[in-house]
Amino acid sequence: MRLFTAFELPPDVKNEVVRLQTELHDLPFRRWQPATTLHLTLHFLGEVDPALLPRLEPELREACRGFGSFRLQLDRLGAFPNLRHPRTLWLGLAGQRDRLDALESALRPRVIALGIPLEVRRYAPHITLARDPREAVRVPEQLPRPLAWQASELVLFHSALKPQGAIHTPLARFPLD
Repeated sequence: MRLFTAFELPPDVKNEVVRLQTELHDLPFRRWQPATTLHLTLHFLGEVDPALLPRLEPELREACRGFGSFRLQLDRLGAFPNLRHPRTLWLGLAGQRDRLDALESALRPRVIALGIPLEVRRYAPHITLARDPREAVRVPEQLPRPLAWQASELVLFHSALKPQGAIHTPLARFPLD
């Protein structure tokens, strides 16, 4: 099973992100992220043996227990690898980033201990808007207005790759209580 952990965006924030995508739609990207798959990834777990789920879910639940919710804010546009040569357009985060980073760090060793390898590179939280530009593109850095929400529940998703795009199905939810 292709799995990842992520935060879902609240409906009002998701609607604003979709509105922003519409405003930016003149940028020459081939693939725009559908509203149904907008999320903030914490860890991409990759292909995981379904037999590991009964061990993975309690580890995620325990790491989230007592962590407490925190405020996040989408505050800028960015691109990978950079704004001059963008291949992926994304929204960057502000707010209580230290809390988000702490949760990522708390979950990482629990996942690795189960034999699930995680990316070695530094965690760079973002929400992907679009991919694969058709031509050179100039990306504005400023958002028209910041979008904020309270991150209060981590979700374990199954991602099925289909010809029409990925389908993300929640498998378990972990409140940050």
